[in-house]
Amino acid sequence: MIERKENFRDNPLYGMYVAYLSSFGVHVLRNVGREVGVSRPAAKNKDVLIQEISAILIGEIPPIERSKRGAPVKEEAPDPAIMQELSNIRLRYEKKERALEQAQTGFTVSTGNAKEVFSFVGTLVFREGENRIEEDPTLKNSPYVSLSEEDVRRMNLRPGDLIACYAKKEGNGEASLDRLVTVCSLTVGAYEKRKHFEDIPPAYPDKLLFPYQEEICSVKIAKGQRAIVCVNEKRDGYPFMKRISRQIEMASPATPVFAVLLDGRAEEVFACKEKLPGAIVFTAGAESTPEQKVFAVTLALERAKRIAEVGYDSVVFLDSLPSYAKALAMTEGNREGWALSPSPFVVSRVENAFACGKNLRGGGSLTLFAFVDQKNSWSEQLLSFLDGMENCKIFLQDGGEESKEPRSYTLYAENIQ
Repeated sequence: MIERKENFRDNPLYGMYVAYLSSFGVHVLRNVGREVGVSRPAAKNKDVLIQEISAILIGEIPPIERSKRGAPVKEEAPDPAIMQELSNIRLRYEKKERALEQAQTGFTVSTGNAKEVFSFVGTLVFREGENRIEEDPTLKNSPYVSLSEEDVRRMNLRPGDLIACYAKKEGNGEASLDRLVTVCSLTVGAYEKRKHFEDIPPAYPDKLLFPYQEEICSVKIAKGQRAIVCVNEKRDGYPFMKRISRQIEMASPATPVFAVLLDGRAEEVFACKEKLPGAIVFTAGAESTPEQKVFAVTLALERAKRIAEVGYDSVVFLDSLPSYAKALAMTEGNREGWALSPSPFVVSRVENAFACGKNLRGGGSLTLFAFVDQKNSWSEQLLSFLDGMENCKIFLQDGGEESKEPRSYTLYAENIQ
């Protein structure tokens, strides 16, 4: 905890926040101010905003609760990178303070039973029967911090949460949670009050995912749409992902893009990862177990939902739906007859995953591109089950270019700007 001083402006952490925030314009600072709880940020100038944001972040003044009255403020959500850096500033400061205390006293700074404490950033996942904050869940054997089911419930944590925290090393060499700093860039008192993605009312997609879309395809792609992308073979979808990802990166660098690649050839998957440098790629090739494939899809969707819940935009490429459906069938125990037709259980899980594409009322969206390789034996059946759920459909020919036949379409296109 930070000690309050008679003049809080003498606090070194306050100075670090002021120095960082001074590089931004007043519009950006107002968005940050709304996020952290500054009172009436639109009526304040740059200097006052910097002072009040910094004072709230060090705990000198309490944040105000957001008012639900009046019309929603446009572009209210700040850049996630700014909020993450504010969290990192606190982590660096407290780490330095601990090191200084250790140097002065000769003892390791600890909590509880003299256990070493260190800073850690990772994603919350449920793996091997326990809750973990993993440094990089896309890798096998990634460093992680354990936390109990009670902690998850008490602090309203969810799979896919990006967590900055302090952890303590246990006697067996493992690490457990000491205390949280931020969850999805939200500070203590804010992340506990988050609404669940499924409980936030949807809104019609009305904002383009990126400008100049006519250079990519003939249809309009909006934030929060559920798009089905039909390809002849899996490899035909990779160039399309690359073009979409590049456009998103240029139009909105802060929008995270998640790509899930299932059952692809190893060399093609590796090449696709190189072509999507700005994306977070989850892979589970043909050599992976059905459980690993389902885990990859679940983690990508949960991570994207957590981002949308706090008012930001996210994008997911799911390649492909038939591969995901067959992995579900095999985890269900039907390892012999999966090639015949999808069971009600499989259809339900596929529909639930596809329905994650949603534009949220009040801000935030999850745009989902679900690829369907039409040579897969289950493709036709899955398309019939999902008929009517999509609001955008794109047909690609060999090589990833859009089909010359005018079959692609977008529903509610007249509302998209």
